[in-house]
Amino acid sequence: MSLTGTAPTSVDAKLLKDIQGLAEDGGDDLPPDLLALSRQVAERYVAPWGQCLRLILPPGVHVRPSPVRYRLSERGAAALRADTACPPDSRAILEHLRKRVMGVSLATLKRKHGKSVHQSVAFLQRRHWIEETPTPTMRTAKRRASRVTPLLSDGMGSPSLETAWPEPNERWKTLLREAFETHREARMVLECSLADRLALLDWAIGLVKKAGRTVLVLVGEVEKAQWTAAHLRERGHEAIAELHAGLSEKAKAEYWSAIHRGTVSLVIGTRSAVFAPLRSIGLIWVDGEESASLKEPQEPRYHARAVAWMRASEHRALLTLASDHVSLESREEARAADAILSRGDSNPTRPTVEVVDLRREGPESMLSAPLREAVRLTLASGGGVVLFLNRKGYAGALACRDCGEVPRCNSCSVALVFHRKIGRLVCHYCGYDVAAPETCPACLAPQLRPLGGGTEKLEEEARRFFPEARIGRIDRDVLRTPSQVRSAWQRFEAGDWDIVIGTQLLFQRPLSSPVGLVGAIHADAGLIVPDFRSAERTYHSLLNAVAMARPAARGGRVVLQALLPGHHAIQAVVTNNPDLFLVSEKHFRDALRYPPAVDLVVLHVAGRQEHAVASAAQQWAARLTRLLATGQGGAPASEGVAVVGPAPAPLRRLRGRYRWQMLLKVNRLREVLDSLRRSLQEMEEIHGKAGIRFDVDVDPVDLA
Repeated sequence: MSLTGTAPTSVDAKLLKDIQGLAEDGGDDLPPDLLALSRQVAERYVAPWGQCLRLILPPGVHVRPSPVRYRLSERGAAALRADTACPPDSRAILEHLRKRVMGVSLATLKRKHGKSVHQSVAFLQRRHWIEETPTPTMRTAKRRASRVTPLLSDGMGSPSLETAWPEPNERWKTLLREAFETHREARMVLECSLADRLALLDWAIGLVKKAGRTVLVLVGEVEKAQWTAAHLRERGHEAIAELHAGLSEKAKAEYWSAIHRGTVSLVIGTRSAVFAPLRSIGLIWVDGEESASLKEPQEPRYHARAVAWMRASEHRALLTLASDHVSLESREEARAADAILSRGDSNPTRPTVEVVDLRREGPESMLSAPLREAVRLTLASGGGVVLFLNRKGYAGALACRDCGEVPRCNSCSVALVFHRKIGRLVCHYCGYDVAAPETCPACLAPQLRPLGGGTEKLEEEARRFFPEARIGRIDRDVLRTPSQVRSAWQRFEAGDWDIVIGTQLLFQRPLSSPVGLVGAIHADAGLIVPDFRSAERTYHSLLNAVAMARPAARGGRVVLQALLPGHHAIQAVVTNNPDLFLVSEKHFRDALRYPPAVDLVVLHVAGRQEHAVASAAQQWAARLTRLLATGQGGAPASEGVAVVGPAPAPLRRLRGRYRWQMLLKVNRLREVLDSLRRSLQEMEEIHGKAGIRFDVDVDPVDLA
């Protein structure tokens, strides 16, 4: 990164390592703009730079290269044969190396010959009796990848796609062209149907390529990346590189090398693709920009949407944030620049939407009487039915009718989900599972009963009420591999099922043929999640469900079952009034100071002993509050900052570790980053050896 003649005084000389080798001048070097980007990410997300450097390396390359290995040279072998005078320690190393023709690492020599091996190795190197053997370094890995012909087809066996593409909106085309031709970074928000977005994206790719620049398309899920790439290939875009977890490491390395060499000008991928080594980017398109999958859950916890803006600023590119329903944060950022493109019509393809108040229905079934009747009428008319429930398994838990005991995970503070088909209780957080007991673990009474319901139970009820119907299920319990996902969607599209039951997986690709009825079993279930975005996510999920039904003119219906039918997220969907949701939600966010009104940071503390975790969290809050109040290094104190907590996290125990957290609400994030970094360093120095972990999550997407 840089060179200096003297080591900084803060660096322990014993920790310095010798440089193993220098990269040759040539086209395989990491692009300078990506090196700078990794530093930006480290600064914004308060993460070690080394963690961020890993983001820009080629697939399959590790930050730490293999340890240097030593082997016996020809001169060393001759010295052994001639029994040349040699110190005993050095001779022992020569004898060891004579038996290991592939060489031995320094760590192995240390274990075998003691810590003083450095002096012996230095002596033998000066005599040229040992030599370093080549190791698989970053350069050899990249060179190996560059020799492979890049894959320019998805290889996923995608079915023939016959989606009718609408003509792109002329006004939107004009605005995108004007923004692109300014040769300055610009941000636009596009809110419309997927068909309209794909049509505009197809046109924009042609515009950018014609100017000799490249395009980066980001989506949240692997299946959507594959689906989008297949559609764009159908439109004649052949040289497409994909970067996502659905590819093998070999395929990702081939694509990365092709992008790096400049033989690919269009990249489609999930969040990590934002670090693809593209040159001269003209357009970055983030589709489904509100997706939580665009946020990296592990350190450095970057958000691909924010990193996309960093890259757009560096390349003076156009960033387009596109979705059926744009997030409140992106909407507010674009509103100031008057850069929101929205369909703005009354949506003539909308189905009839009605709500069933579950407070007036009996608890006997997950399917209310009005929904059962709607299903019966739809099946009789030959229309398809989709039942949406965002919970896997048979029941949310088992509960004892005598003592109220609920079997819980030994490592996480959650109830175990009952999966009846396999007869087991499963933790959906850590994966722990155990055979479902026949009697209560606490009182031994045979009174364990299912509590709540998931897709497995819903399927059982649907088969009981509609025995003649062909019923299929789309969730991660039954679809575990890409081939199973493809097969299920082919059957769905072909009409092999009369009733389809599924989770959010239903929304990862659009239906080419909408169904006659969509039923949301617990439309407001997401509202009880302790997260300020719970209403927004519920609203978006219901809009996705509505989009799966036919227009009202063709008999399309949507039935929403809810315990809170008057909530603004439910009513906005029922009345087709987006402003009702947007105005109400923004009012709540502003009043309680949540994004987009402020920037948000969550600070996590986790460890095996709860009292130690609580104490460390309180110390962190006190230190951070002091730093924010007094400023740092002569800087003025940060204003408009609120530290909320600490308190136990909503999920108090996860994988055996107790968790506490606090929220940091700030008007200007940049003003608090130094204080955050300094307080984090202090806490790690004090408590690091005690096994307590401290984490900073900037721009969190999940508080639960």
